[in-house]
Amino acid sequence: MPVSEILDNPKAWRKHPEKQRNALRAALDHVGLVKPLIFNERTNRLVDGAARLDLARRDGQEMLPVIIVDLSEEEEALVLATLDPLSELAEVDTEALQRLLQEVSVDDVTLMELLTEIAADAGIAALDDLAGDDTMPAAGDGAAQDGMPPEDFPSYGEDIPTQFCCPKCGYRWSGKPDAGGADGSSHAKGGADGGDE
Repeated sequence: MPVSEILDNPKAWRKHPEKQRNALRAALDHVGLVKPLIFNERTNRLVDGAARLDLARRDGQEMLPVIIVDLSEEEEALVLATLDPLSELAEVDTEALQRLLQEVSVDDVTLMELLTEIAADAGIAALDDLAGDDTMPAAGDGAAQDGMPPEDFPSYGEDIPTQFCCPKCGYRWSGKPDAGGADGSSHAKGGADGGDE
């Protein structure tokens, strides 16, 4: 459907912060759009997919896949009020999530942070083998222990808020994700996205 024909929904109540948009952008860049937007043909308004629509507009995309529904104003309001909250009622099967995450390999720092957060929220302590680069150190091989950086990963101020987290060892740091040590090396050889984080 032409992006120009999809109207924003003035009744939409969910906001999409930049953190979510960045993670969505990274996912779209990694695998493309896998979930069509939902469009109400009766009102010509979007029912689901505001962040995806916004990114498509920013990128100058002309067409997007949509699922077309025919809803009254009242039905549209009900869907807007319940669609996302109904999904959020699902419970996490921690073992299944852990197995699934072991199959995931990403190069993008934003996606790694999202997956690490998902795992932590589910009570999964550490993610192994998430990075596309197999040269990340294993626990005991210079990896962070008890929140301490590996020996070859210097810190530059404990008062600086952390922005990045190694999904392998949990070490947190501030600044550019490829800042690394004083010699220019990064924490994990090749970095989180194959060398040019």
